[in-house]
Amino acid sequence: MAMAYSRSRVLSTAARLGVADVLGDEERSVDHLAEACRADGDALYRLLRALASIGVTEETGPKRFRLTPFGRRCGGR
Repeated sequence: MAMAYSRSRVLSTAARLGVADVLGDEERSVDHLAEACRADGDALYRLLRALASIGVTEETGPKRFRLTPFGRRCGGR
């Protein structure tokens, strides 16, 4: 039950920041996302890794992310 709560908070935070909208169908760097979402880069990196752990994003290279097919269905384009 505890994991369900933390997953919902991760998804809610990503939605509030507009992460899926900024990622769209592209691969983006954490720095690009942080600037576009007006978020702290280190905190956003941790959020993106948490999203990757539940299958919403994937880290394609050092500090580079894209939405997975599941992530696009959850809120991306």
